[in-house]
Amino acid sequence: MKIIALVILFVTTIIGCHSPKVNTIHLKGQMADMGTQEVIMEYTGVTGDFGTSLNRIIKTDASGYLDTTFVLEQPMYFNISRNILYLSPGDDLEVYLTPDTRQATFKGKGSEAQLFLKDRLYPKGGSFLLSGRNVRENFEKTKEVVDALAASKLAQLDTLKGVTELFKENERIRVKANLLNSYLTYALYNKENTGASREEQRQ
Repeated sequence: MKIIALVILFVTTIIGCHSPKVNTIHLKGQMADMGTQEVIMEYTGVTGDFGTSLNRIIKTDASGYLDTTFVLEQPMYFNISRNILYLSPGDDLEVYLTPDTRQATFKGKGSEAQLFLKDRLYPKGGSFLLSGRNVRENFEKTKEVVDALAASKLAQLDTLKGVTELFKENERIRVKANLLNSYLTYALYNKENTGASREEQRQ
């Protein structure tokens, strides 16, 4: 009986040692044109958290290649240069990142969230207005364009697999905030205000 018990204990220990930790993040791939072999992955929480204690330092070789793991207890947003990532415990990602987010690629477990975030909008560009490229002859026509873009983004979000409900909730709020920002900044881009000062546009 003692021998059987020892065998069971031994097998259990071996299995436990080889079972992957569910809270481990695995990142591999390349970070190109980052200008350093120690790249800061900056925590960007959506709950108003501040400080640098949750930041990570990603070390690469001279060509920017990396293969690293770290523990994450809950899903979190991070920035690497201008790339925004949403990492969840258990993610296993192969990445290619540059300061130009359009060139980013993601493969593996957790890639769905990263690919959705790859096309994020920037508030300084008027969000869905894209620095004026989506502005039409008047607000009504412009609103039709940005409303359709927001609806398409929300529909895309609803079809995502492999992401948490928290991620979807956060991103729905982001889309709606981007839409509101598009309305509020329309006056800065519309053609009727051509030649007006910045203060006149604001008014």
